[in-house]
Amino acid sequence: MTIDDYISSMSSDTVVGAIIKNLECRKRIFQVGLELGLVNDPTLQTALHADKERIATLLVSILSSESDEESVLRLEGDSAQNFLDVVQETLDGGFMIAPEHNRMARRIIRKLSASSDRLPSSLFIVGIKGRDEHPTFGGGFGDIYRASYGDQRVALKRMRHFLHGSDLRRMHLEFCREALVWKDLHHPYILPFLGIDRDSFPTTLCMVSPWMKNGSVMNYLKTHGHANVDMLLYEIAQGLEYLHSHAIVHGDLKGANILVKENGSACLADFGLSIYSDASAKTSSTSRGGSPYWMAPELLDPDQFGLKFARTVATDVYAYGCVCFELYTEQPPFSGLAQPVAWMKVLKGERAARPLGPPVMSDTLWQHVTEFWAQRPITRPSTQSVVQKMIWPNPGSQSSWSASGFPLIQPASLVSFTPAFQVPISAAQSTLSALSVPSAPSPTTPPSTSHPQLSEMESMRVDGPSLDPSPAVPTVRAAAVDVPAVQMSRPVPGASPTLEQKKASFLSAPHFAVVGASTSEDKMGTKVLKWLIKGSKDVVPVNLVAQEIQGIKCMKSLSELPDPTHTSVSIVVPPKATLAVLQLAKSLGIYFVWLQPGAEDDAVVEFIEADPQFQARCIYKRIANSPKIGARLIPPAPN
Repeated sequence: MTIDDYISSMSSDTVVGAIIKNLECRKRIFQVGLELGLVNDPTLQTALHADKERIATLLVSILSSESDEESVLRLEGDSAQNFLDVVQETLDGGFMIAPEHNRMARRIIRKLSASSDRLPSSLFIVGIKGRDEHPTFGGGFGDIYRASYGDQRVALKRMRHFLHGSDLRRMHLEFCREALVWKDLHHPYILPFLGIDRDSFPTTLCMVSPWMKNGSVMNYLKTHGHANVDMLLYEIAQGLEYLHSHAIVHGDLKGANILVKENGSACLADFGLSIYSDASAKTSSTSRGGSPYWMAPELLDPDQFGLKFARTVATDVYAYGCVCFELYTEQPPFSGLAQPVAWMKVLKGERAARPLGPPVMSDTLWQHVTEFWAQRPITRPSTQSVVQKMIWPNPGSQSSWSASGFPLIQPASLVSFTPAFQVPISAAQSTLSALSVPSAPSPTTPPSTSHPQLSEMESMRVDGPSLDPSPAVPTVRAAAVDVPAVQMSRPVPGASPTLEQKKASFLSAPHFAVVGASTSEDKMGTKVLKWLIKGSKDVVPVNLVAQEIQGIKCMKSLSELPDPTHTSVSIVVPPKATLAVLQLAKSLGIYFVWLQPGAEDDAVVEFIEADPQFQARCIYKRIANSPKIGARLIPPAPN
């Protein structure tokens, strides 16, 4: 009998129990490994990696069976906690490759979290300090406190602490649901989720995010004027499109829930009413809460449209039209009317009059707004169409909305892409003329979606979320050596830039990150990091466990980069982890990517080459019938 035959003969409860015991066993192995100094033993790590792949296969089998899923949802206490941790670890490790399997895993986490009143341990962080005594402001869900996390100022979103009984239970469920939605979002125009803090307040949890000193987009416009209002609307549309592309409905889009980063860009926040658009009625929010002046007519009176109450992509698009109006007027539509009166007008198909300004809304933008808040949901455009409508379609013009009828916004591809062959590359050629393919590095780090550099043993740390990483990222400027400095550039989409042109483009970025940098001096990631430091590059290592490498404080994930669209990333991790990192890099709009030896396989190449524009921003090399795959960033050592 094979292991597959044996497993297929096991009952649902037995298989689920075996997975839970597997995690406990690996924790014990970790303890023994620490005591014997075998944490980074390649043989042990290879075995653990294979074990995780098998666990992923078992999970897919369980999640594909209704009876097995019922067994999972009966779990309680530590058993539920361990199962949640196994599924989350499998997701973070990049083992759920198929999108459908990924969705199934996230869905079971949401369901089991709701039934067991637990959250995956990896969501919790420690090290929050310096919390203000009083909240900065409060909302319907909770209060916002300012605090510190490492060298970073953060916001703590605390559940209302005076609720009792069923209200407290409901609020806790909503807190968990929001955290589980928010934790998977990584995009330049989405407020980053840092984790959950359970130490600042003895009886309540807090969601942690970066502190946005500019506040909401409405506060920002009041203090900075409306010169960039169209750019902000374009960024908001991109953030919304990202949510919808991941089957997530925001549910409460309005100016107060849109924050502005220090660099002046918008980011969507407050996912308390967000739902997965493919969620069942049992797992999605049925709360009719929200912001009435931004609510679509089918939410105000579903019966009038023959519908059940449900937040949808179309209701988000309606709200976006209201946000366009709000950012131009600093008020939502019909704000001068009592809510019942405003509702009646909306249900009759009436809309607020076109803003007279200043600022003046152009004919074209007003036409788009009327499409966004159309009466019938089916006639509203998709968010992909919304983004295209908000793009400036004439790259040669210097006009604004009011003058030309088009927004003063260019597509990111037009703004960022400049022919690499316009940049002098002779200096880069002299330094990077040799493209060698050394042996693949030992897989000292397992695949991980959020933290690809975390080792197999370190990912099983018994004390769970007790790490205290410092997300602050100082820039480093060491004494200059012979590393070329070139003008920032990208290849034109559709063009076929040479390898040397790609090298020059990669090195032209103002910022760099090394995924897979290690505290070990002989690892390739550390060598790449040191080479960039010597070249006076502003570089940060990405590593979950280490607090600093080469004197530089580490980031946990690329999602923490303050300026991803102007950051080049070197990747030095195994292929499955590379695939997860590339997916995140693409969603963040990373400027350029360089895969180092051992970071690439067929799945990685397939992902890169599926999108010609993304492919033009990636440096990689394939050699037939050889595991020594990749391109080397630093020149080989002289003989």
